[in-house]
Amino acid sequence: MRKNNIGLLFSIGLAFSSLTANAQTEVELNPIYKNLKTGQLSLFLRESPQKLKQVYGTCSTNGMKGDTLWVAEGSAGQYAQLIKKLRLNLVPVEVKSDTMKTLPSATDSSLIREVNGAHFNMVKVEGDSIHQKSFLIGQTEVTQRLWISVMYSNPSEWTEKESGWPCYNQPVENVTWREVNTFINRLNKSTGRKFRLPTAHEWEFAAKGGLKSGGHKYAGSDTLQNVAWSKIDFIIGSGPHDVAQKAPNELGIYDMSGNVWELCADVFRRGGMEWVIIKGGCANEISTDCDINRKRLITSNDKLPFLGFRLVEDIE
Repeated sequence: MRKNNIGLLFSIGLAFSSLTANAQTEVELNPIYKNLKTGQLSLFLRESPQKLKQVYGTCSTNGMKGDTLWVAEGSAGQYAQLIKKLRLNLVPVEVKSDTMKTLPSATDSSLIREVNGAHFNMVKVEGDSIHQKSFLIGQTEVTQRLWISVMYSNPSEWTEKESGWPCYNQPVENVTWREVNTFINRLNKSTGRKFRLPTAHEWEFAAKGGLKSGGHKYAGSDTLQNVAWSKIDFIIGSGPHDVAQKAPNELGIYDMSGNVWELCADVFRRGGMEWVIIKGGCANEISTDCDINRKRLITSNDKLPFLGFRLVEDIE
Protein backbone atom coordinates (compact mmCIF):
# COMPACT_ATOMS: atom_id res chain seq x y z
CA MET A 1 0.00 0.00 0.00
CA ARG A 2 1.25 3.44 -0.86
CA LYS A 3 2.02 5.59 2.13
CA ASN A 4 0.30 9.01 2.13
CA ASN A 5 2.37 11.80 3.61
CA ILE A 6 -0.62 14.06 4.05
CA GLY A 7 1.26 16.93 5.61
CA LEU A 8 3.69 17.18 2.69
CA LEU A 9 1.55 16.65 -0.37
CA PHE A 10 -0.18 19.28 -2.46
CA SER A 11 -3.00 17.86 -4.47
CA ILE A 12 -3.45 20.78 -6.84
CA GLY A 13 -0.53 22.38 -8.68
CA LEU A 14 -1.96 25.88 -8.95
CA ALA A 15 -0.53 29.14 -7.64
CA PHE A 16 -2.48 30.72 -4.81
CA SER A 17 -1.50 34.23 -5.83
CA SER A 18 -4.61 35.80 -4.33
CA LEU A 19 -3.85 34.64 -0.78
CA THR A 20 -2.75 37.22 1.73
CA ALA A 21 -1.28 37.06 5.20
CA ASN A 22 -4.56 38.48 6.51
CA ALA A 23 -6.58 35.39 5.62
CA GLN A 24 -8.17 33.79 8.67
CA THR A 25 -8.25 30.15 9.66
CA GLU A 26 -11.88 29.05 9.55
CA VAL A 27 -12.00 25.90 7.41
CA GLU A 28 -13.08 22.82 9.33
CA LEU A 29 -11.39 19.41 9.26
CA ASN A 30 -14.42 18.12 7.35
CA PRO A 31 -15.97 17.60 4.88
CA ILE A 32 -14.08 15.56 2.36
CA TYR A 33 -14.30 16.92 -1.18
CA LYS A 34 -14.23 14.97 -4.40
CA ASN A 35 -13.03 16.17 -7.79
CA LEU A 36 -15.72 14.93 -10.17
CA LYS A 37 -13.30 15.10 -13.06
CA THR A 38 -10.62 12.85 -11.60
CA GLY A 39 -12.37 11.06 -8.73
CA GLN A 40 -9.66 12.44 -6.46
CA LEU A 41 -10.45 12.91 -2.75
CA SER A 42 -9.14 15.82 -0.74
CA LEU A 43 -9.17 16.60 2.96
CA PHE A 44 -9.35 20.29 3.83
CA LEU A 45 -7.30 21.05 6.92
CA ARG A 46 -6.96 24.14 9.06
CA GLU A 47 -3.75 25.77 7.93
CA SER A 48 -2.22 29.21 7.57
CA PRO A 49 -1.10 31.07 4.43
CA GLN A 50 2.43 30.94 5.89
CA LYS A 51 2.30 27.16 5.87
CA LEU A 52 0.97 27.22 2.32
CA LYS A 53 3.94 29.29 1.27
CA GLN A 54 6.32 26.82 2.92
CA VAL A 55 4.97 23.76 1.12
CA TYR A 56 4.09 25.32 -2.22
CA GLY A 57 6.48 24.19 -4.92
CA THR A 58 7.67 21.12 -3.04
CA CYS A 59 4.62 18.95 -3.55
CA SER A 60 3.58 16.34 -6.06
CA THR A 61 0.48 16.59 -8.24
CA ASN A 62 0.40 12.94 -9.30
CA GLY A 63 -1.87 10.24 -7.95
CA MET A 64 -3.40 12.29 -5.19
CA LYS A 65 -6.21 9.95 -4.16
CA GLY A 66 -6.77 10.55 -0.47
CA ASP A 67 -4.05 13.16 -0.06
CA THR A 68 -4.35 16.67 1.25
CA LEU A 69 -5.40 19.77 -0.60
CA TRP A 70 -3.98 22.65 1.40
CA VAL A 71 -6.11 25.79 1.34
CA ALA A 72 -5.97 29.17 3.01
CA GLU A 73 -8.93 29.76 5.25
CA GLY A 74 -11.24 32.74 5.44
CA SER A 75 -14.91 33.58 5.45
CA ALA A 76 -17.39 31.38 3.62
CA GLY A 77 -17.39 33.87 0.72
CA GLN A 78 -13.60 33.94 0.47
CA TYR A 79 -13.53 30.16 0.62
CA ALA A 80 -16.07 29.84 -2.21
CA GLN A 81 -14.08 32.30 -4.33
CA LEU A 82 -10.91 30.29 -3.76
CA ILE A 83 -12.54 27.05 -4.88
CA LYS A 84 -13.93 28.85 -7.93
CA LYS A 85 -10.50 30.20 -8.83
CA LEU A 86 -9.09 26.68 -8.68
CA ARG A 87 -11.44 25.86 -11.57
CA LEU A 88 -12.07 22.37 -10.28
CA ASN A 89 -15.44 20.73 -9.99
CA LEU A 90 -15.29 19.94 -6.29
CA VAL A 91 -18.31 18.69 -4.38
CA PRO A 92 -18.77 17.59 -0.75
CA VAL A 93 -18.68 13.82 -0.34
CA GLU A 94 -21.07 11.98 1.95
CA VAL A 95 -18.67 9.43 3.38
CA LYS A 96 -19.94 5.88 3.76
CA SER A 97 -21.12 5.08 7.26
CA ASP A 98 -18.83 2.09 7.63
CA THR A 99 -15.78 4.32 7.32
CA MET A 100 -16.93 7.21 9.51
CA LYS A 101 -18.68 5.35 12.32
CA THR A 102 -19.68 7.38 15.35
CA LEU A 103 -17.28 6.70 18.18
CA PRO A 104 -18.77 5.54 21.51
CA SER A 105 -20.21 8.16 23.85
CA ALA A 106 -18.34 9.27 26.93
CA THR A 107 -19.62 7.87 30.22
CA ASP A 108 -19.50 11.42 31.58
CA SER A 109 -19.77 14.62 29.50
CA SER A 110 -16.97 16.14 31.59
CA LEU A 111 -14.65 13.50 30.12
CA ILE A 112 -15.11 14.66 26.51
CA ARG A 113 -12.05 16.43 25.14
CA GLU A 114 -11.78 18.55 21.98
CA VAL A 115 -9.01 20.05 19.89
CA ASN A 116 -9.46 21.83 16.56
CA GLY A 117 -12.85 20.26 16.01
CA ALA A 118 -11.77 16.68 16.82
CA HIS A 119 -13.46 15.13 19.86
CA PHE A 120 -12.22 12.22 21.93
CA ASN A 121 -13.26 10.65 25.21
CA MET A 122 -11.41 9.83 28.39
CA VAL A 123 -12.36 7.13 30.93
CA LYS A 124 -11.79 7.44 34.66
CA VAL A 125 -9.76 4.64 36.19
CA GLU A 126 -10.34 4.57 39.94
CA GLY A 127 -7.27 3.63 41.94
CA ASP A 128 -6.99 1.94 45.31
CA SER A 129 -5.01 4.91 46.74
CA ILE A 130 -2.28 2.53 47.89
CA HIS A 131 -0.79 0.81 44.85
CA GLN A 132 -2.36 2.97 42.12
CA LYS A 133 -3.76 6.48 42.17
CA SER A 134 -6.75 7.38 39.99
CA PHE A 135 -6.19 8.70 36.46
CA LEU A 136 -7.96 9.22 33.12
CA ILE A 137 -7.14 7.16 30.03
CA GLY A 138 -8.25 7.38 26.42
CA GLN A 139 -11.39 5.39 25.66
CA THR A 140 -9.75 4.51 22.33
CA GLU A 141 -6.32 4.66 20.79
CA VAL A 142 -5.44 8.05 19.32
CA THR A 143 -7.01 8.13 15.87
CA GLN A 144 -5.65 9.50 12.62
CA ARG A 145 -8.31 12.21 12.80
CA LEU A 146 -7.05 13.41 16.19
CA TRP A 147 -3.41 13.32 15.10
CA ILE A 148 -4.20 15.33 11.94
CA SER A 149 -6.11 17.92 13.95
CA VAL A 150 -2.98 18.62 16.03
CA MET A 151 -0.06 17.92 13.67
CA TYR A 152 -1.60 18.78 10.24
CA SER A 153 0.01 15.63 8.87
CA ASN A 154 -0.54 11.88 8.89
CA PRO A 155 2.49 9.58 9.35
CA SER A 156 0.38 6.41 9.19
CA GLU A 157 1.19 3.60 6.78
CA TRP A 158 -2.49 2.66 6.51
CA THR A 159 -4.28 5.85 5.45
CA GLU A 160 -7.02 4.56 3.17
CA LYS A 161 -9.23 1.51 3.01
CA GLU A 162 -9.44 -0.86 0.07
CA SER A 163 -12.48 1.13 -1.06
CA GLY A 164 -10.32 4.24 -1.23
CA TRP A 165 -12.02 5.97 1.71
CA PRO A 166 -9.74 7.55 4.36
CA CYS A 167 -9.00 5.75 7.63
CA TYR A 168 -9.69 8.65 10.00
CA ASN A 169 -11.14 6.41 12.72
CA GLN A 170 -8.27 3.96 12.61
CA PRO A 171 -5.42 4.40 15.08
CA VAL A 172 -2.59 6.64 13.99
CA GLU A 173 0.49 4.42 13.63
CA ASN A 174 4.01 4.41 12.23
CA VAL A 175 5.07 6.94 14.89
CA THR A 176 8.12 6.92 17.14
CA TRP A 177 8.07 7.44 20.90
CA ARG A 178 9.71 10.82 20.37
CA GLU A 179 7.18 11.88 17.72
CA VAL A 180 4.34 10.91 20.04
CA ASN A 181 5.75 13.11 22.79
CA THR A 182 5.97 16.00 20.33
CA PHE A 183 2.29 15.43 19.51
CA ILE A 184 1.40 15.39 23.21
CA ASN A 185 3.31 18.63 23.86
CA ARG A 186 1.39 20.37 21.06
CA LEU A 187 -1.91 18.89 22.24
CA ASN A 188 -1.24 20.21 25.75
CA LYS A 189 -0.48 23.69 24.44
CA SER A 190 -3.68 23.67 22.37
CA THR A 191 -5.95 22.42 25.15
CA GLY A 192 -4.26 23.71 28.30
CA ARG A 193 -4.41 20.19 29.69
CA LYS A 194 -1.70 17.77 30.80
CA PHE A 195 -1.85 14.66 28.67
CA ARG A 196 0.93 12.08 28.64
CA LEU A 197 1.62 8.44 27.81
CA PRO A 198 0.59 5.81 30.36
CA THR A 199 3.22 3.98 32.33
CA ALA A 200 3.31 0.24 31.68
CA HIS A 201 1.80 -0.30 35.16
CA GLU A 202 -1.04 2.15 34.50
CA TRP A 203 -1.65 0.58 31.11
CA GLU A 204 -1.95 -2.92 32.62
CA PHE A 205 -4.15 -1.71 35.48
CA ALA A 206 -6.56 -0.07 33.03
CA ALA A 207 -6.48 -3.02 30.59
CA LYS A 208 -7.36 -5.44 33.39
CA GLY A 209 -10.41 -3.34 34.28
CA GLY A 210 -8.99 -1.57 37.33
CA LEU A 211 -11.01 -2.17 40.49
CA LYS A 212 -13.75 -3.78 38.34
CA SER A 213 -11.40 -6.41 36.91
CA GLY A 214 -12.86 -9.77 35.99
CA GLY A 215 -9.39 -11.30 35.92
CA HIS A 216 -9.44 -11.89 32.17
CA LYS A 217 -6.44 -12.86 30.07
CA TYR A 218 -7.27 -10.20 27.49
CA ALA A 219 -8.71 -6.71 27.97
CA GLY A 220 -12.34 -7.54 28.74
CA SER A 221 -12.59 -11.25 27.93
CA ASP A 222 -10.88 -14.64 27.89
CA THR A 223 -12.12 -15.05 24.31
CA LEU A 224 -9.77 -12.96 22.20
CA GLN A 225 -12.06 -12.49 19.20
CA ASN A 226 -14.65 -10.75 21.39
CA VAL A 227 -12.35 -7.84 22.25
CA ALA A 228 -9.37 -7.79 19.91
CA TRP A 229 -8.26 -7.64 16.30
CA SER A 230 -5.40 -10.12 16.12
CA LYS A 231 -3.72 -12.38 13.58
CA ILE A 232 -6.74 -14.64 13.25
CA ASP A 233 -8.75 -11.63 12.03
CA PHE A 234 -6.04 -10.20 9.79
CA ILE A 235 -6.71 -10.16 6.06
CA ILE A 236 -3.70 -9.96 3.78
CA GLY A 237 -3.42 -6.45 2.40
CA SER A 238 -5.41 -4.75 5.16
CA GLY A 239 -4.13 -2.86 8.15
CA PRO A 240 -5.47 -1.95 11.58
CA HIS A 241 -9.21 -1.52 12.07
CA ASP A 242 -11.44 1.37 13.11
CA VAL A 243 -11.28 1.82 16.88
CA ALA A 244 -14.08 0.65 19.18
CA GLN A 245 -15.55 -2.02 16.87
CA LYS A 246 -15.01 -4.88 19.33
CA ALA A 247 -16.39 -5.14 22.86
CA PRO A 248 -14.82 -2.91 25.55
CA ASN A 249 -13.31 -4.08 28.82
CA GLU A 250 -14.89 -3.71 32.26
CA LEU A 251 -14.20 0.05 32.30
CA GLY A 252 -15.54 0.73 28.82
CA ILE A 253 -12.09 1.01 27.22
CA TYR A 254 -11.62 -0.35 23.70
CA ASP A 255 -8.81 -2.18 21.87
CA MET A 256 -6.34 -2.52 24.70
CA SER A 257 -5.78 -6.00 23.30
CA GLY A 258 -5.05 -6.12 19.57
CA ASN A 259 -5.40 -3.60 16.73
CA VAL A 260 -2.09 -1.74 17.24
CA TRP A 261 0.70 -1.99 19.77
CA GLU A 262 0.59 0.88 22.26
CA LEU A 263 3.55 2.92 23.46
CA CYS A 264 4.12 3.40 27.18
CA ALA A 265 5.92 6.22 28.97
CA ASP A 266 8.62 3.95 30.41
CA VAL A 267 12.05 4.63 28.93
CA PHE A 268 15.48 3.32 29.91
CA ARG A 269 18.97 3.02 28.46
CA ARG A 270 20.71 -0.27 27.68
CA GLY A 271 23.66 -0.99 25.42
CA GLY A 272 23.97 2.66 24.48
CA MET A 273 20.36 2.76 23.19
CA GLU A 274 17.13 4.23 24.53
CA TRP A 275 14.38 1.61 24.95
CA VAL A 276 10.64 1.92 25.54
CA ILE A 277 7.89 -0.56 26.43
CA ILE A 278 4.97 -1.37 24.12
CA LYS A 279 1.86 -3.31 25.15
CA GLY A 280 -1.30 -4.91 23.79
CA GLY A 281 -0.36 -6.78 20.63
CA CYS A 282 -1.73 -5.91 17.19
CA ALA A 283 -3.85 -7.10 14.27
CA ASN A 284 -0.85 -8.42 12.38
CA GLU A 285 0.78 -10.63 15.00
CA ILE A 286 0.09 -13.76 17.00
CA SER A 287 -2.70 -13.73 19.56
CA THR A 288 -0.40 -14.44 22.51
CA ASP A 289 0.94 -10.87 22.20
CA CYS A 290 -2.55 -9.62 23.09
CA ASP A 291 -2.21 -11.03 26.62
CA ILE A 292 -2.42 -8.09 29.04
CA ASN A 293 0.77 -9.16 30.81
CA ARG A 294 2.90 -9.39 27.66
CA LYS A 295 5.24 -6.61 26.60
CA ARG A 296 7.92 -5.89 24.04
CA LEU A 297 10.80 -3.48 23.85
CA ILE A 298 11.62 -1.15 20.98
CA THR A 299 13.94 1.83 20.72
CA SER A 300 12.60 5.36 21.04
CA ASN A 301 13.35 5.90 17.33
CA ASP A 302 11.52 2.83 16.01
CA LYS A 303 8.35 3.28 14.00
CA LEU A 304 6.13 0.44 12.86
CA PRO A 305 2.93 0.30 10.77
CA PHE A 306 1.12 -1.39 13.69
CA LEU A 307 2.42 0.83 16.50
CA GLY A 308 0.22 3.53 18.04
CA PHE A 309 -0.68 4.87 21.47
CA ARG A 310 -3.39 6.19 23.77
CA LEU A 311 -3.42 9.17 26.11
CA VAL A 312 -3.47 9.47 29.88
CA GLU A 313 -4.48 12.56 31.84
CA ASP A 314 -3.75 13.03 35.53
CA ILE A 315 -6.63 13.84 37.87
CA GLU A 316 -5.89 17.05 39.73
